[in-house]
Amino acid sequence: MKYEIEILPRAAAELRSTVLWWSEHRSMEQAGRWLIAIDAVITGLENRPERYPLAQESDQFPFAVQELQFGLSGRKTHRVLFAIRGVVVRVYSVRHLAQDFVTAEDLGIAE
Repeated sequence: MKYEIEILPRAAAELRSTVLWWSEHRSMEQAGRWLIAIDAVITGLENRPERYPLAQESDQFPFAVQELQFGLSGRKTHRVLFAIRGVVVRVYSVRHLAQDFVTAEDLGIAE
């Protein structure tokens, strides 16, 4: 089964913010590579997204939230937080591993 990918506005803003950080603190080339790579990983969620584990904060949500860990050169630096909602994989947040866990309140999700 192939799923549709939906990147919510918060996750899209976090992606833009991370690319900006990469371009300011590393290089435009690395920022571009990071964006291309994470986009490919997120797009890959259309096939078997259920293979990823629950996020540690999943119990804070009224539905299961899973996590895909991602990084360049094999070093994991970010978490893509998503939920499978029917035939849609909804991406809620893209966070650095050093950031605090996200809550339902952070994302404006009512229980």
